[in-house]
Amino acid sequence: MKIKFIINPTAGNGQALKTQDRIHRILDNTDHFFSIEKTSAPREATHMAQKAVAEKYDAVVAVGGDGTIFEVINGMAGSDVLLGIIPAGTGNDLARTAGIPRAVNEALQMILQPHVSPIDIGRLNGKYFVNVASIGFDAQVVQQCNHMKKFASGPLPYVLSVLKTLIGYKNKHYKILLDGKLLEREILLISIANGKYYGGGMMIAPDAVLDDGYFDVCIINKMSKFRILTLFPTIFKGTHIRLPEVEYFKAKHIKIFANNMIINCDGEIVSNIPVDFSMADFKLNLIVNKRVKNPAHQSITSMLYGSTENSGQCPIEIH
Repeated sequence: MKIKFIINPTAGNGQALKTQDRIHRILDNTDHFFSIEKTSAPREATHMAQKAVAEKYDAVVAVGGDGTIFEVINGMAGSDVLLGIIPAGTGNDLARTAGIPRAVNEALQMILQPHVSPIDIGRLNGKYFVNVASIGFDAQVVQQCNHMKKFASGPLPYVLSVLKTLIGYKNKHYKILLDGKLLEREILLISIANGKYYGGGMMIAPDAVLDDGYFDVCIINKMSKFRILTLFPTIFKGTHIRLPEVEYFKAKHIKIFANNMIINCDGEIVSNIPVDFSMADFKLNLIVNKRVKNPAHQSITSMLYGSTENSGQCPIEIH
């Protein structure tokens, strides 16, 4: 197999760079051809992935966090090349959904003996994403956190970012089109999810399935600042969807209208107005953990309420 490793040296406060020696130790003694490139600037991983596709690599491996994956998939979307992941970032949320271990040796063994699952890939105004996009309070938190990560590591930047954002945050009015159905809400946040987790393990979309053809849309309506503080622990467990302020839908096409939106897309802050989400008409070949339930298996909701495939109900509202 011909494998391209793309390492983001800054991911995980330098943890990604430490994987290079382990990659050499394991692959130097195999018959696999491989090469390693390290990024030195934003968006460089996209160009590296594009080049790897053109050079007929069998697999491109993103070594870093969800932001690194975001850049890599934007360079290989639409190709048949396999996407491998060595989780070495801060959040590693897509890897969490796909069951990819943090241990470098174990992640490498999965790549060398790949179990491939074709998964959905979302499109946001011409860019692609595979995990979670969000708008509102949490997008502002991510923006703050990306700055604070330069000065601190671990959970501290996120906690401080939540508190700082909370002080000045105001709910906004949004118009949302879910598969043509119009909603108007005063909203704390909206997430458009393909994977289950974001923010370093928060289960924002507990019913999300990577290859069911739908986005899971979680809308958290306006609430008091004290209520916001009590909300976040429930998101880690996925139980927030039971709260009266929360609405949960499945949809294929989402448009969102509001002024001055900040958008978090797979951990990266992007500027796209108007906001138009859709499912791409192709899949992404992701190397997943074959010992974990296949992403094609039913979600909790589909087991409880029946399959959403061809139901004729779009969007599908989950209570």
